[in-house]
Amino acid sequence: MSNKFAQGLFALLIAIGLVFTAGYATAQSNVSGSISGTVMDGKGAVISGATVTITNTDRGEDIRVTKTNAAGFYTAEALPLGNYKVTIVASHFKTEVITGLVLHAADELSVDRKLTPGGANEVVTVSTTDNLVNVDLEDASSSGLINNEQLNEMPLVTRNYETLMNLQPGVVFGGATDDLTRGPAGLSGSSSTVSFSVNGGRNTSNGWTIDGADNLDRGANLTLYT
Repeated sequence: MSNKFAQGLFALLIAIGLVFTAGYATAQSNVSGSISGTVMDGKGAVISGATVTITNTDRGEDIRVTKTNAAGFYTAEALPLGNYKVTIVASHFKTEVITGLVLHAADELSVDRKLTPGGANEVVTVSTTDNLVNVDLEDASSSGLINNEQLNEMPLVTRNYETLMNLQPGVVFGGATDDLTRGPAGLSGSSSTVSFSVNGGRNTSNGWTIDGADNLDRGANLTLYT
């Protein structure tokens, strides 16, 4: 094997590795979320050096332990989806536990807290809900989530998950059948077109992904692979 050939092969293997790494990172970003926030005292002064523990209550596992920076800010990214609690401990303040956090795909939960003076052995528990998710008033996009319980309990005549799109705001279905088959043709022999218009857009303007991987026939932008 010549030296030039070996060098070329080595460069090719590195390039392939980078492609797979980038693809994996993209998929990971679509199946995870983040929790961040600012810790302050009752007067609004930031508290640096507070210990923040992010616990996945489904697993009973501390996923991340971090500290607030000089601005009182903390963040935990690439967290697996599920139910969480956040525990904040700081000197001369009561320990605060925030429960009931639900992290969905691509969520960016903001958990800002004002701590109460006291001892760390004193615990204040706060129960909260999904209203901690940030709302970006400058973004006109709309989104929705269909959770696991809905998928299991809702009646679907053809067991076609695509029909659940009709539950989302701004979605209109313009097809004659909801067949979902592999490849370009449906059970009736007609094209297995995904005829959803979202917010008035064309049915060819939609993108479908599974765990971050593209699942659309880009030839026509109308047919799902599975």
